[in-house]
Amino acid sequence: MKKGNIILLILSSVYVFIIEYMFYPEYIRYQEASGLFLTTNDYLQGYLLAPAGWNSLLTNFLSQFYHPLSLGLFVETGLLLITVAIALLYLRQWKATQHGWIIVIPVIMFCIYQYAWNLSALLQYNSILLALIFYLFIRKKVIRHISALIAIPLLYLLLPENCLLLLYLYGFVFERIFFKQKGFPILPAISLILVAVWPLLWQSFIYYTPVNQLYTFINPEYEMRYVYVYYALFLIPLCPVFLSDRKGNRYISFAFPLLLAAFSCYSIYYSPNREREKRLAVQRYAEEQQWDQVLQTIHTCNSSETYYHPYLMLALSEKGILPEQLFHYLVQSADRIYFPANELDGANFNSLFAHALGLKHEALHQLAQANAMSPQGLSFSRLRRLIDWQIESEDLPLAQKYMDILQTSTCHNQWIKERAERFSKPLTTFKEAYKEDFIIDASSPLILLTQAVKADTTNRKALDYLLCGVLLGKDLKGFYNLFRQYFPQREPIPAHYQEALLVVDLMFPQLEATQNYPVTPACRQAFEEFGRLMSQRPNTDHVLRQKYGNTYWYYGFVRTA
Repeated sequence: MKKGNIILLILSSVYVFIIEYMFYPEYIRYQEASGLFLTTNDYLQGYLLAPAGWNSLLTNFLSQFYHPLSLGLFVETGLLLITVAIALLYLRQWKATQHGWIIVIPVIMFCIYQYAWNLSALLQYNSILLALIFYLFIRKKVIRHISALIAIPLLYLLLPENCLLLLYLYGFVFERIFFKQKGFPILPAISLILVAVWPLLWQSFIYYTPVNQLYTFINPEYEMRYVYVYYALFLIPLCPVFLSDRKGNRYISFAFPLLLAAFSCYSIYYSPNREREKRLAVQRYAEEQQWDQVLQTIHTCNSSETYYHPYLMLALSEKGILPEQLFHYLVQSADRIYFPANELDGANFNSLFAHALGLKHEALHQLAQANAMSPQGLSFSRLRRLIDWQIESEDLPLAQKYMDILQTSTCHNQWIKERAERFSKPLTTFKEAYKEDFIIDASSPLILLTQAVKADTTNRKALDYLLCGVLLGKDLKGFYNLFRQYFPQREPIPAHYQEALLVVDLMFPQLEATQNYPVTPACRQAFEEFGRLMSQRPNTDHVLRQKYGNTYWYYGFVRTA
């Protein structure tokens, strides 16, 4: 191997490791959390004969090691180095190793667009390059084409049908250029027919897969502008065709990769992937009950974005400071207390929300919904959460059942051992909040929370959620009616409730809110100062925001004024 290519390999590995660590740590963990790999017969049979099934099986097997970030970084870096090595082999077939700068292109593209051009697509790309290497390696025409005919069914287990057509196009081009074949290409024509017909035969007689679920290189949730970028990667095998007879330039060999690296760093820094990373971080911290980290991450995000609102309220509720610090953040409305239940992310959060309120059956119901909407029907993160909740509720036989399933994976032995030790220790029984069902559906969050509070008046978390939700809706009379009916007597009144009671007293003096529930002199004095500054607007807007931006008064009178 040439010295320049060795340097490119080293620089590529360092570059990938740094980029992955700086910009994609949460996505690396997310691939493990949302994946699943088991060694049970039904799981393996579901992939072994499926179109592109072997590729998916290998993807799931590798991604299960991504949970420890350090190991995930090494695995991803190693996979990209394998891609680079395969690309070098391909260049050698064309006698174009002097143009080693080509090998850094897939590395750069993977780093920029990792969310869409993911691990599965990378393995598919490697499979295409390997298939081309073997195709070019076989010099005898008849053996080459017969081998291609035999390989097509096996390649269909690794690649989707669009990749088979792409391989056919490569083969046809290479027949004319690399092997200098002339005349009518009879065997390539037969290969084309087989490539076109084989997926239909496979799905009709072996393994049926709906067309909208076939694996592709492009994730449909991403914009069309990405499509051209990804498919440009598959023009790379054509580069050696035009460069094999040209001498390499050492300045280009290093200047071009450095230019690509600079462009990729710029693209990643201003990429929407940064926002996706923060979303995944908030989701992971919530699942691990690291509520301080949830609040800290949301503080560094665009906290006015509706996605963070449910996680914000849940974190404040779990820390017991929801009615004390809710308006310290850019909250919006009560409609975002939880997510729509018909979304995967929604069901995943709603299970955490129901569990926090002590609603065991609804938490399990939402977790089952999330699993049902998952591409694999189950995932490591939700399976681990299911086991923890069953242990917490002392349903040990069911917890053992799910642990037996998880045991068939490759890397959960230590985790299962730690959970099994809990069986012999005293457990805290899961609190049954009330007997009535609490189904998170399309109804108003406030209606459902009202049902929860009526069913169990001691459910303080549900009460705080309800009262804060009514305050978000600026329904002061409704707030006072609920507060008077359900708030425990002789308990300290949280700050935002005191602020609301003063406004109730101002707008509805006949209710005598602050006489029934006295507020502190400091809060009353602050409210009088707030009213004085309000009368001098707009000259005092900056003072109001600075001194009272974290109060219910500012939310109710200024933010929408």
